[in-house]
Amino acid sequence: MSVSKWDDYLLHQVAQPMDHLGTNSPHFMDRLWFMSYTDDGSMQLMAGLGVYPNLNIMDGFLLVRMGGIQRNLRVSRHLQGPGDRANAVIGPLAFEILEPQKLWRIALAENDYGVGCDLEFAGRMPPYLYPRLDFKDQEQLHYKQPGRCKGSITFEGRKYPVADMASVRDRSWGFRKPGIISGFNVLVVAEAHFDDGGASLIYFDNLGETFAMRQGALLGDDGSVNEIVQMRQKIEFETGTRQFRKVELELADARGKKHQLSATAIAPPCFFSGGGYDGRHGLDRGPLNIEGERWDVSRDADAAAVFPYYSRIVRFDLDGRPGIGHIEAFFNQDKDWVYKPTWTT
Repeated sequence: MSVSKWDDYLLHQVAQPMDHLGTNSPHFMDRLWFMSYTDDGSMQLMAGLGVYPNLNIMDGFLLVRMGGIQRNLRVSRHLQGPGDRANAVIGPLAFEILEPQKLWRIALAENDYGVGCDLEFAGRMPPYLYPRLDFKDQEQLHYKQPGRCKGSITFEGRKYPVADMASVRDRSWGFRKPGIISGFNVLVVAEAHFDDGGASLIYFDNLGETFAMRQGALLGDDGSVNEIVQMRQKIEFETGTRQFRKVELELADARGKKHQLSATAIAPPCFFSGGGYDGRHGLDRGPLNIEGERWDVSRDADAAAVFPYYSRIVRFDLDGRPGIGHIEAFFNQDKDWVYKPTWTT
């Protein structure tokens, strides 16, 4: 047992050093995640970083999709002793808290995989804390925060200046076993920006439909939070695929008022597996590992070979109010699965 610089802060909750965990589970993780995109859907950036204290591992990623091409970079390293969990740097990838819950910096320096960035994320409104997730040995808490990014993104050797780019960030911690996504029947996560606020929504059923989640909120720039307590969905797919073309959600808020949200895809998919979401998080790849690849996500044959957990930039309509955002989705991969909407009227 040893102390770190974080033990100087008045933050302790138990009689243990800050680096001490209350569990020895290898599945305990602490993660951060960002998504940013242009209003026309032509460019999309996804980045994240996670630490697995009981495995002595930190890993991260940064993906950029421009048009139908997706470039991936994944990094991982061993932790270097007490307090190193707070050093969110792995090789060329770095995250920095400039002002808690308001300003973050995401930077990816020169590398061999054709992507880079220097971005500042500014929260648009306070974070929205989701209810605790607790099912099938998964125990997790997380919050989301819509925001905007400015700075630059590098793609295949060219630097693109960006300003006021719609964005969202997620912070999560707890237990999450690798491969959890494969256990979903229907997963739809909607993150929207409107002129006067945003929306953050999660709808899923697990395989066998023994556990369901219908959670989220409509968020106002004035800090208001309108909790959503029920959802129904109907989805149109691209012909012959399980990539959605259109998603429609009927929302019921805590006061019983109904809302209608529709989302129409305007861009090719960006696949989460480029960041390791196909079960590769938390694996020991040595003291420092950097890897990546280039995918053509505009071609069905190429996309079919990728683990089908994806995000698409969409145009939203919420009760007649237009917006922009993204939807991440996963659907049962059994070849005999038949999709059934829950919103049929």
